[in-house]
Amino acid sequence: MVRSVVPALAGLAILLCGQAFAAEKISDADAFAELKARAQRGDAISQWAVSQAYASGHYGLKADKTEAFKWASKAADGGIADAALSVAHAYEKGEGITADPAQAADWLQKAANAGSAPAAVELGQLYDKGQDGLARNPAQADALYQTASNLGDRDVWSRLCDADTTGDTADWSRAVTHCPKAGQAGDDGAWLTMANAYANGTGVTSDPAKALDAYRAAANGGNLPAMEALARIYHDGTLAPKDEAQALTWQRNAARYGSMPAVAALARAYDSGDGVEADPKEAARLYEILARGGDAEARAWFAAHPKLSQAEVARNVVTPSGMPSGQILYAVDSDDPRFQTLDLAHYYQQLVDTTYPQRALQDHKQGTATVECRFTAHGDLDDCVLVEESPKGYGFGPALARIADRLGDSGNKALWADRYAGKTLRLSARWKP
Repeated sequence: MVRSVVPALAGLAILLCGQAFAAEKISDADAFAELKARAQRGDAISQWAVSQAYASGHYGLKADKTEAFKWASKAADGGIADAALSVAHAYEKGEGITADPAQAADWLQKAANAGSAPAAVELGQLYDKGQDGLARNPAQADALYQTASNLGDRDVWSRLCDADTTGDTADWSRAVTHCPKAGQAGDDGAWLTMANAYANGTGVTSDPAKALDAYRAAANGGNLPAMEALARIYHDGTLAPKDEAQALTWQRNAARYGSMPAVAALARAYDSGDGVEADPKEAARLYEILARGGDAEARAWFAAHPKLSQAEVARNVVTPSGMPSGQILYAVDSDDPRFQTLDLAHYYQQLVDTTYPQRALQDHKQGTATVECRFTAHGDLDDCVLVEESPKGYGFGPALARIADRLGDSGNKALWADRYAGKTLRLSARWKP
């Protein structure tokens, strides 16, 4: 049975503090005596606290590894996973007990069984390398890594993938197992690592089909370099037959994530009609985005097309707040009639308020993003481009692109086509936890 020691230790601390207030003053010696009395009565949490006190020299004690080991053993027998891991480390290092690798491995297994994810990882690494008297057993190692993942170590596969593919200890025979598992756990960078490996024959036999699958998995997880790679692959005909439609799809996806090379590729396509119907005005819109950053190709394009100036493009921009409030939307993502009658500006704000990127929320990060899309002749929103995002890497830009998709699905398309076809919708948002 897994024992959670943090709340219990907190409760013990409150109890002792309460006793301290009641007595107005309690010495370290008295506090430790009370703690040890509880431990001697068999309370596993108190036993673990006594062990930690001896290990660290708390309560004015002289550090004593032997006593720390004795009390950790008692706490471990009482089901405290952290105590069992401490016993394993003691046997491994010979602290408070004679070093014994076999006992260390046994206690790692006990700690893992009691719910310690770090113990499961450490034991897995011993099986992976065949150390401390254990025969090398990759399958057993992977089972332990999965145990760690199930116990809440969400990054274990990613750490293994990184270790397997970098440095002098790289082991690609293990990477082909660990990196896909990291990808399946949400690490799109792990998919990209394997895609590049299969594409270039790095550590593995070159395999275009596996490379494409891994690039797609990474791109579908939001990995921008993978999207850019797929656009190049289909445009150039490497790893897969040349396919301009696929190239344009991935260029559009990459542009949604802020890839300026993808924006440039789309601008060229609309200018030349390569793979798409030629549209000088859409080319101008995309080149204007590039020109803001001083892009030389964009400046040259506008110089060669004086009738399509940057100023003209800038005048063609609308924002939710600048659109008439009477343009009612049907909010397809909600059955609540209150949301079915929101106008664009209010519906947009409601979407922003309810679409906070998960990683940013977890890290208490605030951020901003700006996305620009064009209104098509049918009233749809198309060719969205992430033009600003700060800070990067927290998902603010992709979140705003998804909001643009929902706006497009909910819009009054007939009215939009009539009033805004060919114009740019600029969406800007700020998130603050």
